[in-house]
Amino acid sequence: LDDSGNCWAGWENEDAYEEHALAMLDGLFEIKEKVEEENSDIEMYFTNPMIFDYYLNKDLMKLAISFALVFFVLWIQTNSLFITFAGLFEIVVSFPLGLFVWSVLMKEPGITYLMYNGLFIILGIGCDDIFVFMDAFRQSQAQPESISGSLETRFAWSYNRAAFAMLTTSVTTTLAFAGCAVSEIWDIRCFGVVNGFMVLFDYLLVITWFPAAVVFHEKYLKDCCPWSTPQNLLGTLCFKSKKTNPSRNSPEGAHFLERFYGGPYADFVINWARSIIAIFIVLIVASTLTWVTMLKPATKSFSFFDDEHFFTKTNSIMKDDFKFVTSEGKVKVHLAYGIDAKKPWNQNGVHDTKIYNLYEGTPQSANFLSNFDVFDYQAQLSTACSAFHSKMKELGESGSDKYACWIDDFKEWALATNETHVFPFKERFAFANATIKWLNDWDGAPYSYENRSDYYWNKKEESYSWLTGFAYTSHGSKDPAKRMHFTFATFETSLDILPEDGHPNDVLWELNDKMETCLGAARDASGIENGIQTCEDYEMMALASYLEYSAFSSLVVSLAIAVVVIFLVTKMSIRLTLIASVTLYGIVSFVFAEMVIFGWSINLLEAIDISIAGGMSVDYLLHLTHSFNHQNGSARTKMRLCLREMGVSVTGGGFTTFMACVALLLCDMLWFRLFGCFIVMVICSAFVCSMLALMAILSIFGGSAQEDSEDVAVDTTTEKGTRDKSDVKKTIYL
Repeated sequence: LDDSGNCWAGWENEDAYEEHALAMLDGLFEIKEKVEEENSDIEMYFTNPMIFDYYLNKDLMKLAISFALVFFVLWIQTNSLFITFAGLFEIVVSFPLGLFVWSVLMKEPGITYLMYNGLFIILGIGCDDIFVFMDAFRQSQAQPESISGSLETRFAWSYNRAAFAMLTTSVTTTLAFAGCAVSEIWDIRCFGVVNGFMVLFDYLLVITWFPAAVVFHEKYLKDCCPWSTPQNLLGTLCFKSKKTNPSRNSPEGAHFLERFYGGPYADFVINWARSIIAIFIVLIVASTLTWVTMLKPATKSFSFFDDEHFFTKTNSIMKDDFKFVTSEGKVKVHLAYGIDAKKPWNQNGVHDTKIYNLYEGTPQSANFLSNFDVFDYQAQLSTACSAFHSKMKELGESGSDKYACWIDDFKEWALATNETHVFPFKERFAFANATIKWLNDWDGAPYSYENRSDYYWNKKEESYSWLTGFAYTSHGSKDPAKRMHFTFATFETSLDILPEDGHPNDVLWELNDKMETCLGAARDASGIENGIQTCEDYEMMALASYLEYSAFSSLVVSLAIAVVVIFLVTKMSIRLTLIASVTLYGIVSFVFAEMVIFGWSINLLEAIDISIAGGMSVDYLLHLTHSFNHQNGSARTKMRLCLREMGVSVTGGGFTTFMACVALLLCDMLWFRLFGCFIVMVICSAFVCSMLALMAILSIFGGSAQEDSEDVAVDTTTEKGTRDKSDVKKTIYL
């Protein structure tokens, strides 16, 4: 209603209606708060067609929190507002580029809400790439004069060093998303395509746009805005006390994390390496046993909100107290003909699954058989339905002596109204005209469509058109005859309709097997091939089975790709490939065990998490393994230098990814919140395994006998004035 109490004039305009409905919600929640505050015994609930979008918009607004946190971390890391904004631009623009591939190049008619999770993924991945390049650029200052002598040589050294490291991680992550891109489930396919290309475009930008921005800053902006650094702008005490900025070539000029990882931390890993490895092995075995035995498919459909959320409780009240959705009666099975039994869905732009009401005007279609016409099988269809029902009774699965089959009702009507004295019809035109008359005849005519609709309505059952029916099309403009290309009937089973979660999957699989037996009986009795039996209750059962299979299949593929990339990165070192692969499996196994501990089961979102787990887990260990392989000296020396070189990048990448997920953890929608939990589990497991377990294994098994005999002592003293310039250079250059 408008302000005058009249019907709002814009209600017929869909966009205006949605905008108006959204605007109402803030006021409704204010009323709810006031009513409940003034009346302690009242809980107020209401419905609104845009309430789902209302919560979605609120959660997307929290993306600003992630951007603010990531901005601050990038600013501290790069020490430049210009480079920070250039990096954020590179990250943000990769998302619409990935969406462009999906919506424009692939001509997909819609998007899934899963896609929005990509915004948080690319924040972490993009920042990780930026850290790798910036750390390499800073470290170029500490190289010999031939490298650190000019901006050009520094850039060339940094670019060659960072571009390959970023390429390896980008390839593994992109290919992990590619596993989702080939899924038969439209939502997962959209997520895989958009995020896979998003990572690819981010890599292209981080090796083109971002290095150009860094060079531009070094040439023209480095000294013109000294106030824009976080140290000067925030005026922290620790920087006020310093009169000059120490050189990176001096020990006090090195990043404190570089000194920590290359010194005390490396000493700890070396001294406790064997204990760390033993604990790591025990945890791998324990975690594997946990997820293999306890991580199972979900038995209920995915919920967007937790059980205590306003949205969930409102729907529960509508269902239980107002009976908006019936929970009475028996589970029903449909027998259908006219659809390709082997490939029923046309997957070109079609959404094979429906979750809530996510698709706005997007088409769905089935693969109908081109040579099927009900006219050719009038009597056989009646025989098929009878045989199907008889077999159900024989197996003890029939919940009624009757079933809904329109062809039987049509036959009785035709004989009763003298439309024909012989059934089946012999002429196609007569059959087509009779079906139209049957549909339009009044409800007093025995067995007419309206008569049977009234009969089922009075019995308070489902709509007659939902229980049985047909579809027909014209052969062409020159031939007005109709081809009836699809038909179906419905049968009651012995299973009661259960509220909430429904029957367990094993019960439904048993029902499915028995109904397949009934379908075989119908085929044998009627001679009609390509029949399909289906049931609404199968939806979750089939989805859970497919999700489990596809998730772990994609995981195996992504892990195999990661192993191949590791093998190439380590210059085909079997030793390092095996060590990194064991660590990678440990990361994935820990994440799956954590999913079990937190009570997760394999649903739509969890299946995507499993699919991309391999690609998301490999980044840190890939950076460290690549760095380790390029060092000189014994295994312990190489491990120490590897930590000194890449420890800051790995720590910064993990911290920034966590910051990007903070907003996800604060969201109302489980869709976002659980994905944020998954990312946190991955980065924590990957960080600990890579920085602790991998380093411990490499310190013992990472070098050859010859390399171990050429050990070089590395001075990592952090106290000022305790070593001369030659020692400092030896430490840094090594």
